[in-house]
Amino acid sequence: MKQVFTILFVLRFFSLWSQELNCQIEINYTQIQGSANKQIFDQMQKSIFEFMNSTRWTNETYLPQERIECSILIIISKVLATDEYQASIQVSSRRPVYKSGYYTPVLNVEDENFQFKFQQFSQLEFNINTFQNNLTAVLAYYAYVILASDSDSFASMGGTGYWQKAQQ
Repeated sequence: MKQVFTILFVLRFFSLWSQELNCQIEINYTQIQGSANKQIFDQMQKSIFEFMNSTRWTNETYLPQERIECSILIIISKVLATDEYQASIQVSSRRPVYKSGYYTPVLNVEDENFQFKFQQFSQLEFNINTFQNNLTAVLAYYAYVILASDSDSFASMGGTGYWQKAQQ
């Protein structure tokens, strides 16, 4: 039994190396009129954080210090229904400057018309071949845009494969 736990621990440890993004998530719901349910937005932030940082977007292996630093800000402007929201989304990423302690921005985009559904306690799942919902589709799109932009910053046309995945 001890060997099983050791194997599971080692597999979990190495699986952490495969994730490519170190993405900070912020959900701003201050524009919502009336009494907004803070728990839903806290759960939304946690679910998106786990989705972006735990999904394996590529077949490449990234060490923890090699993960791409990025941030996503979702500003909720309206609650359209119990589980449907109108928002804007801002996505940015940065990379270290070679042999320095500095970072340089790589990507900074804003989409002012972002409508999606989110149910509290639901699991966000992604399959590149299947559209499941607008939230995961948009997040996956930006994950691939982040990967493409970062790869392009290291080599000419380095992100071509990720740009193609973003367009799927």
